[in-house]
Amino acid sequence: MHETPRMTLPHWLPVWRLDLYARLLLLLYLLLPAIWLVTDFSQAPGVLGRDFIAFWAAAKLTSAQSALAVYQPEILLSFSRTAVPDAFDLPWFYPPTYLLMVQWLRPFSYPEAFAYFTGGSIVLYGFAVYALCRSKRMTCYALALPFVFITAQYGQNGLLLAAIVAAAARMHSRPFISGVLLGLLCIKPHLFIGLGLLLITCASPAMWGGALLSSLVLAVSATLMFSPAIWVIFFETLDRARLLLEQGVLPWWQMGSLFSGLRQWGVDVTGSHALQLIWGLLGLLMTWRVIRSTRRWELHWAASIAGGLMVSPFLYQYDMVLLAIPLVLLVMSACKDGLPGGQVQAFLVVAMLPLLDYLNLTHLNWVLPAIVLFMCWRQSRCSSLPGRS
Repeated sequence: MHETPRMTLPHWLPVWRLDLYARLLLLLYLLLPAIWLVTDFSQAPGVLGRDFIAFWAAAKLTSAQSALAVYQPEILLSFSRTAVPDAFDLPWFYPPTYLLMVQWLRPFSYPEAFAYFTGGSIVLYGFAVYALCRSKRMTCYALALPFVFITAQYGQNGLLLAAIVAAAARMHSRPFISGVLLGLLCIKPHLFIGLGLLLITCASPAMWGGALLSSLVLAVSATLMFSPAIWVIFFETLDRARLLLEQGVLPWWQMGSLFSGLRQWGVDVTGSHALQLIWGLLGLLMTWRVIRSTRRWELHWAASIAGGLMVSPFLYQYDMVLLAIPLVLLVMSACKDGLPGGQVQAFLVVAMLPLLDYLNLTHLNWVLPAIVLFMCWRQSRCSSLPGRS
């Protein structure tokens, strides 16, 4: 396949300047971990690998005791501190399907596991984005997004999820394989309600079959490996997760949902939940409008991802790395429609906002999925004009 068609950019943002910005960010992302690793890695869980320690400890604890112990916060924390004495208290709220997928970490020490997990996730993410857009430049931009660095810094799974979504979108013309990939997202299902809407509206039976097959295989495998009781204890933890969210024990400033923004501004729990529900429904309604108004598969997928991210109150900074995929798809669609390069400016603006958040200038990350969804809607109107398909 050929490189994504060249985009015309305004004189105030030539390509070389955008390339320089991306390369400087990538250089910064390489230098900071190197500096941190020169210091005592085991004493810096809040800087590098803060969340990953729970993944590694869960895998080790499953073999040392039992999978049910993973859902006991005090046991998991005690096991985490055998490797990182100052590890944060991070309860396990993931479904058994994700616990199954981290079992490969068992043989490795904590630093080795973190390096393999994070490095592998970055490679898979970069490869999947390139396979999707066939553009080295766009892949570089996608790797330079600050959310990529945030996700890698925490050792979170957002890059792996983004790689799966990008691969599923790339295989849209092979619906069964695309569906199989989408089914893997059952490891974190609350982030992908918009893709469920895409399945309901556009998917063929083959895509439905692939998604159901892979998700059932994961669920059954987890049940056979850990016992049916693990599902009971998992669903019991969801209420505890809700309480921690509402009380701010899981820091609101690290989140990207409207709920967290409202709680930071002093809105009560009931009002925040109500407005979050309305916000999510608006996102799904706009997603449906985009899907119905254009035949562009790129816009279908982009709107579904962005709209789905507006739904859940459990949306963290590292989950925002998923926005890279709709942004890449938007640029691909804009190039096909012969639109001006304004989409790249929007890409840059969205990429910059998390840096402002690091400076405590804004806590408006919850706006980002809505911006991307609005871009999808505007572009769907252009792509539906006569002479464009």
